[in-house]
Formats: sequence, C-alpha cells, structure tokens
Amino acid sequence: MTRLAVLPVLLLPGCLCGSSFFGGDGDDAPVDSGPDADTDTDTDTGSDTESESDVPECEDDRLEDNNHDGEAVAVEDGEIVEDLVVCHNDDDWFSIPLTVGQFLEVTVRYAHSAQTDLGAQVIGQDGEVVLYSINSEDDDEIVRWWPWEAIGDGTYFFRVFGRPSPGGELDRTPYTVEFDVQDEVPCFPDDHEEDDAPDEAGALPPEDEGGDYTMCPADADFFEVDVPAGNSVVALTKYYSPHGHLDLDLLDETGSEVLATAFDYDPLDEASVFGREHLAFAPKVAGRYLLRVSGAADTTNEYALIAVLRDPCTDDAFEENDFVPWAAPLSPGTYDAQICWVDIDWYAFELAEGQTVMIDVLFSQALDTEDLDAYLFAPDTVSELDASSSADANEDLTTIAIETGTHYVVVQGFEDAENDYALDLRIE
Repeated sequence: MTRLAVLPVLLLPGCLCGSSFFGGDGDDAPVDSGPDADTDTDTDTGSDTESESDVPECEDDRLEDNNHDGEAVAVEDGEIVEDLVVCHNDDDWFSIPLTVGQFLEVTVRYAHSAQTDLGAQVIGQDGEVVLYSINSEDDDEIVRWWPWEAIGDGTYFFRVFGRPSPGGELDRTPYTVEFDVQDEVPCFPDDHEEDDAPDEAGALPPEDEGGDYTMCPADADFFEVDVPAGNSVVALTKYYSPHGHLDLDLLDETGSEVLATAFDYDPLDEASVFGREHLAFAPKVAGRYLLRVSGAADTTNEYALIAVLRDPCTDDAFEENDFVPWAAPLSPGTYDAQICWVDIDWYAFELAEGQTVMIDVLFSQALDTEDLDAYLFAPDTVSELDASSSADANEDLTTIAIETGTHYVVVQGFEDAENDYALDLRIE
C-alpha cells in the first residue's frame, strides 16, 4: 500500500503560505511533489485558465481579455481600477514597471465568502515565476513586495485569481484594485509587537500553524518557551534572503546567554529567494527559555516561525543534509542514520550510464509515527526515478541510470514521523 507523503516544507508568511506551514501552501501556488518540493521560484502561475466565455452566465468586466501576461493591462503608480470582476476559471493580469529599491503595495478590495474567494500574486518579468502570493480568509488582499538586485528593474506582473471551494465554482466576484509605488521600503510592525526585549517576550505561535512576523530595522523578536523536563525545543524560520539575513537563537531566561544557534541554510542556491534557520535544543534543566529572531540593524524583512516541544531526538552524523546543496556523499555500503521531526535526509552518489542502483531503507515500525519514506532522484534533483512510501516497515528503491552523474536518495518521515534507519546502497 502506498500513499502520498505530507512533506514537511517550511512556507513563507503571507506571501507564500498564509499561516499554514505544512502540507499545502494556503495560496494559489500548487504544491510541488517530492521531498524538496519547495523549489522557491518554479511555481506555475496557472496562466492557461479559460476566459469568461466558458461561463456565459458570468458577465465579465471591460478589461477582458486579460487572462495571461501577454494580455496584461498596463497600470501606473497611484492608479485605482474599479468595477472589475473575476469569474470562474478567470484570471486578471496587470503589468507595472518597478525599479530596485521601490516598494509596491497593491490592495484588492472585495467581499470574501466561500463562493467569492480571491487571491493575488506578483509574477516575475518572464510571466512565469511567482515571486509573492497571498490568499487570506477574509475581505481584501494586500500585497507588499519589492524587487531586489538579482531580479532587477523592469516590468512585473500582478495577477488576481479566484479560489473556489473544493468541487465548487466561483461566483461572480466584483473587486477594485489599487496600486501604490513608493521609492523607499517602509516597515509595517506585526501584531505581536512589542516583543523586542527578553522581558517583553511573546507567546509561541500555534504548533500546527506557525506564525507570520515582520522584522523592522533595529528590531529583534523574542518568544517565551517553557520546556518541561525531558523535552526538547525545535524551531524553524523561513524568510526572503534578498531582503536581509535573519538569525535564530535560543537563550536563557534572562536573554544574556546564547545556548543554541540555528543552522543556517542561506541561500540554498543562486536561484533561491529564501533563507532558512533550523534549531533543535534539549536543555538539561526544565524551565523558561527564549527564542530570538534578529537581523542586521537596517534589515526589513518578513519571516515565518514554527516551534514545537518534543521528546529529544539525537540526529545522525550526516547532518545538516536537509537540502540538496548539503547532500551527504555516499559510496556503496550500509549506513546508520536518524530522521527527526521535520527532517529530510539527502544523500548523493555517483552513477554511470547503464549502472543499476539498489537501495534499501531498513527500519522497525510499530506506529504510524515511525513510518519513513524514500525517493530516488536524477542529477537534476527534480526528476523522480523511483519512490517507496509504503505504510509499514522498510522501503526499497532501484533504477538503471540513463545518464552519468550525481544521483540522489532522500529519506523522510511520513508527516511528523521519527525513526532510526539503516540505508544500504548497492551499485552494479
């Protein structure tokens, strides 16, 4: 029996995830498959949607057809476009020129319901790469975004789209869209301020959702963590790398001593727009501790945070191998390893064209929370060559290489599973 794994991928606040960290984006960006699903920029914009003529009972607006980047309506700073409509299977695209250092705020005003649910995206100059996406569960959508040096000056696209309930159709949804471009990047403090000092530390976000936060210049955010005896704290953040690096630390109750510093995955690669921090700490003494998120004095950024209390899990010697650039190199043999919560183990090995690789992932399983899955990837790290995701113990992978190069095997827990395992790699 096989089933789809729920991938423990950290998502970004508002712009890519709403407030949900796991399993789905909470926005229009489709959930990619495979353990490294969060490829950051290869997100389908859905620009091949049908026009309003496919839904004749919905009277569309005067700007149709503007259903993809080639039909985008040009707008300017300060422009307010009224009397617009999104119909079922309809996209509305706009284009606006921006330069590095400018700040874009777009407000989509409409009345939200289960049948009238809109989302919004900023799309790159190629009309394909989703740079920012939001789909809240209340009236109006507000996008705040700014381009950085690597993507440069040029014309960017803004997309408004419908999000009907599963199996349903979107009702005709009137809206107004307002465009505002500023020459400096402002910072909007989040609802959790003031939490800038140890004695102002705020509560942790809900474990099953995480939280969305803003980092303003000369800002630091403190969170209170009460750790019971025998527990560990695991915390993860995700943020925009181009907007400034952020650090994650765990401190003592007074905030005077740093007890643990997160491993820094920033950036994943040259194309990545996200940085990540991952911290796990098992204190020897139960009590109150502090998590601190901080940046450089002039940093303005957004970040997502999740933190949970769990039984301690001792990681293996291959860490930190949670992403492709840190994949642990292997030669044929048997290796002992460990999957902890939100852990993904990437391994790299060399194959010549025509060689056969056989991989066994061996583990004991009595509970679903001990279930592990395994995947085999081609050198491009995207093409899945084999997958093994049974609901019981042990997984096996095999393929005959069709190209020479570095191949990858990935092991992860199903949902929040943890377990130790042995990985046996054979090449013939």
